[in-house]
Amino acid sequence: MKVQDEALTELEAIFTEKYLSKLDRCVPFYDMTYTMAKLANARLRFKLHHPRGRAANAEGDVYITKEESDVIFNAALSFVELVEAGFKSKFCSHIFTHLTATFQIGAIELAWALVDGLYTEHPELIEHVENSLFFALGNLTLEAWEARRKVLEEGETTPTCIELLWSKRRVTSGDTGMPIQGITGLEGWEFNVGENFDVNYWNDFMRF
Repeated sequence: MKVQDEALTELEAIFTEKYLSKLDRCVPFYDMTYTMAKLANARLRFKLHHPRGRAANAEGDVYITKEESDVIFNAALSFVELVEAGFKSKFCSHIFTHLTATFQIGAIELAWALVDGLYTEHPELIEHVENSLFFALGNLTLEAWEARRKVLEEGETTPTCIELLWSKRRVTSGDTGMPIQGITGLEGWEFNVGENFDVNYWNDFMRF
């Protein structure tokens, strides 16, 4: 692990010295190039340290130190920040608008099929509402579907996971009178995780 990490750091230094340091980031295309290069490095570092790439012990568990957890968290944070920076780029805003309007319709449907499949394979993500991490993930899924629903044509099928998430939340809150098919939006719904995410929650997420 140490050797790979040092190699990745050296590779990043080479790219920075030979190419990235010479880019004029006032030029939108060059700024986008810089962002994508940094994003690729963050993604590689995240994958390098992710527990899923390691051998589990006899009980099937994978343990990481707090230092390793911090590396993973920082890499993930950098990745998200750079993705956001990419979308805000003047160059990127035009190309992403073109791509999403022309080529990515099927990709969006595929993404929701994958999300639905994830919840099907891991029903605990829906059932264990007392788990703050799972509950927050469900909230994000519902918020994403609300944004999706607003641009769908009438008659489009609601993913099973969305119906189950809403149903579970109504049961938990004691409200069972609203029919699932009558969902019109998230207005008025209180998305409150209830606890701060500490290193233990992050470790749970990594093991999942």
